[in-house]
Amino acid sequence: MSMIKVTYSDDISSTVGVGGEILKSASELGKQAATIFHMEYEQMKPPKGMTGIHLVALGDSDAYPMNRNGDLFSKEACEKYYPTFVKYGHVFEHHRNKDPNKAIGQIKAAAYNPDMHRVELYIWADNEKAHDHLERLEKTGEVPFSMACKVPNDRCSVCNAIREKPGDPTECDHVKYSLGKIAEDGRQIGTFNDQPTWFDISFVGRPADRIAWNLKVASAMPENLSINSSVKQAEIEGYTLPDDLAIESNRAKRKLDIMKKLAEAYEKCASWLSGTTKPANKDEKYMFELRKLAGASVYDTSLARLREMDPNDAFAALGDAGIVLDAQSFFKYAFGPNYNVVEKYVPHVARSTPKVICDAVKAASCAEFCNDVKFDPTEESMFRKPTPIDVRYSLLKSAASCGFGTDDAVTNIMFAIASDSVPSFSVEKTASSSSECDPAVVEKLAKKYAMFKIAAVCAALEGRSCAMSKEAEVIFVSAAQDLKHT
Repeated sequence: MSMIKVTYSDDISSTVGVGGEILKSASELGKQAATIFHMEYEQMKPPKGMTGIHLVALGDSDAYPMNRNGDLFSKEACEKYYPTFVKYGHVFEHHRNKDPNKAIGQIKAAAYNPDMHRVELYIWADNEKAHDHLERLEKTGEVPFSMACKVPNDRCSVCNAIREKPGDPTECDHVKYSLGKIAEDGRQIGTFNDQPTWFDISFVGRPADRIAWNLKVASAMPENLSINSSVKQAEIEGYTLPDDLAIESNRAKRKLDIMKKLAEAYEKCASWLSGTTKPANKDEKYMFELRKLAGASVYDTSLARLREMDPNDAFAALGDAGIVLDAQSFFKYAFGPNYNVVEKYVPHVARSTPKVICDAVKAASCAEFCNDVKFDPTEESMFRKPTPIDVRYSLLKSAASCGFGTDDAVTNIMFAIASDSVPSFSVEKTASSSSECDPAVVEKLAKKYAMFKIAAVCAALEGRSCAMSKEAEVIFVSAAQDLKHT
């Protein structure tokens, strides 16, 4: 559990000196590089088409008052966590932080200035994308911005109570009802953020825009609070964590890697199928031949046996046999005798799955897919409960396991050709229109199948049958499944 908090530059005490300055001269840049950021001039010099900005981001609470959101960042927290600005941060416009490709600059350097008790940044801003903001900074010396950070919890400045989210059982009455007010002992009530991870700097445009946001946030705030909560502000403004922060477990990170490789495989396979490009070498030609294995599917009798098992055990059995169910097999397993309810959607779902996965990868919004655990075999299922012999034998006999099983792929390609199971393919990236199929239902089902597919590929690569297989081959065949005609 974690919280996202947003702070605007004008929420911070003016005594901090928050603001930006364009560094034009080599001497000024060299001075800042050496004295504040401890870098060489050449490391700081902006490339052609970009402008360097020295930005004062925030002050520590040992020297300055809390901001207008009731947040406090101690000297210790600032000293320890200021590098997260560079590690995770991008420069955006108007809080559009979901897609790093839409960044209008980058955070080149960050430093904690012990003499001034504040965190300072050096930013490269794209001259074209950030034109209006650079022009305003040049004319007025001001550049309104906001910052977003992730915190695992915060701590009441009066009673030190820890909370992981607003409204949880550990939230004290000070923070719940009196944020920003003065306690009986004279201390102002706020929240210390002891472990901040900063991941966003956004230029926020005209003052009128800021007023509009304030009114929007204020309208959603509880009446008993005297100030805008930075957590509520982040929620209203739609901030999301980037994948590299939202995806934390080792398994989720592994699934993110698979998801990215699936997206690449979809693009490559579709390009080869359409004739836009051709396999460039022997290895790619061999890879393209593997598409013939994508026509395999699990026997209905095997699916029926899997339905009799606990889902965790069923997913473990599939993974151990090296099977990634195609869309039709997956929904037959999921719906059983009620498969007819979704049957008309399945071809559209299969052709929509590549777009669902590719769009999420391009937008860096894969966390929902990777953090989902519904289709992951549990450790107990994978290592303590052997698959019933009849089920394992049936799965290994299924054509779907041929490409990833104990036999070599060439033999399996020949088997696919001999058994007439080589599929015909479609390079459509979205489901074709149909008056019988609600697009919203297709998208929802495609999302579920995508979650399963990512988990299934991960499980298959960990299973015994794929122990000697190449990861790229398993992923390519899994991608080709969704480009075939069903």
